Amino acid sequence: MKNNKLRGILFIISLIATWISLSLFYNGAIYLDESGAGMNQITGGEFWTYMSWLKQILLILLTTILGFKLFSTSQSLTLPKLSFPQFVKFILDFLFVIGIVFLVALPFIVNSSLNIYRYYQQRHLMYLMWVLTDLAILYVLYELRRIYHSIANETPFTNDNVKSLYRMGIASFALALVFFVKLFIFKTFLTYIMLLVLVIAGCFSWTLSALFKEATRVKEENDLTI
Repeated sequence: MKNNKLRGILFIISLIATWISLSLFYNGAIYLDESGAGMNQITGGEFWTYMSWLKQILLILLTTILGFKLFSTSQSLTLPKLSFPQFVKFILDFLFVIGIVFLVALPFIVNSSLNIYRYYQQRHLMYLMWVLTDLAILYVLYELRRIYHSIANETPFTNDNVKSLYRMGIASFALALVFFVKLFIFKTFLTYIMLLVLVIAGCFSWTLSALFKEATRVKEENDLTI
């Protein structure tokens, strides 16, 4: 029992350390992409750049090993049996909460990141775009949660899901428009990638909406003939 508690504490500490390290690494990557600087300028040289990558890999390996050891040896821990839709909905709920926390903490998170922009107008526009991005992502997650809730209840083909998918497509295209505007403020390779991904996501959502609409129509006709 004591060993399981110790493994649990070590796993939580390792998980937090990995999350902090990956967050710092991700923020540094965004800064490098938008400022045009090199990784060696942050780490202090090519050797320490490799060491930085090695640190990320070791932390992930350590967390994975501790987690596997904890859940494979614990006798008192019972995990709930979840279907795939329920598991996905759990992930969506978690991401939705993280998105809300990020939105609340956004003024404190981006304060130092905005210093790379020379003019205050650019800083205000970038901050507004980050807020709009987070709101759009939260809205898409909200609609996805509704869809997976209906899937878990074995009622996927409904007009509500058709409308949800269509609104998700609108949100994706609206967010793509935000990144398109960003191209006129600060061009980066990551912006082009995100713009392409969002356009594809919008087209995919509208395609699924059309498929769900047709499936819903067929289901309603079958229900009437029975």
